Amino acid sequence: MLILYKTQIVLIICYILSLFLFIKNPLKNQWGSSNKVILICIGIFLIVAAVTRPEETADTDNYIYGFTRGVVSGRMEPMFSLIVTISRLFSDPVVVGFSIFAGLSIIARLYNIKKYSVNIYASIMIYLSYCYIAQDIVAIRSGVASALLLVAVDYKFQEKYKYMFFVICIATLFHYTALIFVILFFINTEKKQRLIYLSLLIGCYLLYYIDFDIRVFFPYLQYLTFLEYNLSSYSNSTEVVFGTLNGPQILRITTCLFFWIFIDRIFRKNMYSLMYLKIFTISLCMYPLFSSINTMGGRMYEIFSSAEAISLPICFAGVFDKPFLGKIAIIIYASYFFFVSINSFAYWAPHLF
Repeated sequence: MLILYKTQIVLIICYILSLFLFIKNPLKNQWGSSNKVILICIGIFLIVAAVTRPEETADTDNYIYGFTRGVVSGRMEPMFSLIVTISRLFSDPVVVGFSIFAGLSIIARLYNIKKYSVNIYASIMIYLSYCYIAQDIVAIRSGVASALLLVAVDYKFQEKYKYMFFVICIATLFHYTALIFVILFFINTEKKQRLIYLSLLIGCYLLYYIDFDIRVFFPYLQYLTFLEYNLSSYSNSTEVVFGTLNGPQILRITTCLFFWIFIDRIFRKNMYSLMYLKIFTISLCMYPLFSSINTMGGRMYEIFSSAEAISLPICFAGVFDKPFLGKIAIIIYASYFFFVSINSFAYWAPHLF
């Protein structure tokens, strides 16, 4: 049985607090002074928990080695090198390095949750149930890139496309997979295009079942020399990804299809819902599309997953006319994924996995 680390205990406390406040507050965004204080406190706790993570968690030893020795692997992006350089100016580069990554990611996420979510506590529950552990504890480079997706979407809504492009460039400097965010330019925020997105999801899984290999396109990416090392690393990885069609993924797909059935009702209640649902759908296509590469499918899904903290509460609230049904759905969904993540050996004790 996995022993609970202090970080896990902090997460459980934050999740229970968010659950209590979610039940207590209406399923709509209310931004009073008390909520502001609570959100700031939760943000501080999450940053501290990310910084003081146990060394046994996945990838932590590699990051500690990089921060303390100043050694950066060829697969690391420019922003990681920059943060390593900055962190080594201080007496405790590990704390400084993790603090920068956690601060950038968590602040960006909570700011956009506050701005677009129908209920900040529902979004925090969804965030804690997967993204926080998978990204802000483990994959911290893609964690910041994923958080910047929310910033890019914000500029998309404001039609500030130059700023959106700039944010995508910065995200790519944190994790090269964020280059795929250019797809945001082609997402229509007003036309539902239900058939297109459902066909996209179904088509990607059909490709998975006929053993489609995404690597046939790699030769066309040779001119993107900065991707060469990463593509080779992903292709040669022996890590196994359990996400293409397992229990959690089936639940995500079922939820996504359920939302598309009621998208007319959801969109009438929230104008931002369509954009976030399309991003949710695209994220679910990543596992099957990149399933021929052990780890890349998971990374590509994770890079889009930050939007779930906003998209899922919006859509659940929009589906049901009775708010308490929306609350029950959110609680069941978030609690299931939180239980899976908080008990995952792959995150907390990969040496036993």
